[in-house]
Amino acid sequence: MRFKLIALPVYFLAVAVVAQDSVPSDVELHSMYCISSLQAWIDLGRRYLSQIETSANALPTTPKSPEDAKTVENLRQYYATSADEQRQSLSRAQAALNRLQDYMLPKMQARDPAALLLATSRGTADFRDFKAMVERCGNRCNTMSKAPDDQAKAKACWDSCEDKDLIARTRACQNPTWLPF
Repeated sequence: MRFKLIALPVYFLAVAVVAQDSVPSDVELHSMYCISSLQAWIDLGRRYLSQIETSANALPTTPKSPEDAKTVENLRQYYATSADEQRQSLSRAQAALNRLQDYMLPKMQARDPAALLLATSRGTADFRDFKAMVERCGNRCNTMSKAPDDQAKAKACWDSCEDKDLIARTRACQNPTWLPF
């Protein structure tokens, strides 16, 4: 009887310790940050791919002149190449997302949900800031002509406009080398 009186509180103490949320590691927080960032990246990439395909499908099937035919063919090639590149980018992002989710899924039940949510929110916010930066810099820097001097000016404009730390954080998510497997 005395053993049961001692064993029961020890059992409940052990269950309480196991049930407590543990603090996520830096690797886990980085993974949660990247899961949300990659999900947003993939969503945006799918919309962009859809726009490419819509533009390609809107090209005339029977151009009116030989010059139009050449222009249409060049546009078809451009859209086909752009769509292939976008599909490859989406495939790599999806593979990285799958890898991060596979790593985090078994750990999430035992980790502090507030810390995981904060990392997720930061990833979403950083991606939103990244998207706004690209739009802002594009509006400012892509208005220059294709002349060599203007291309150098456009590159300098982008270099001065970009947030290099933000770019590094969001792009690092596409290659999660910090994962142990």
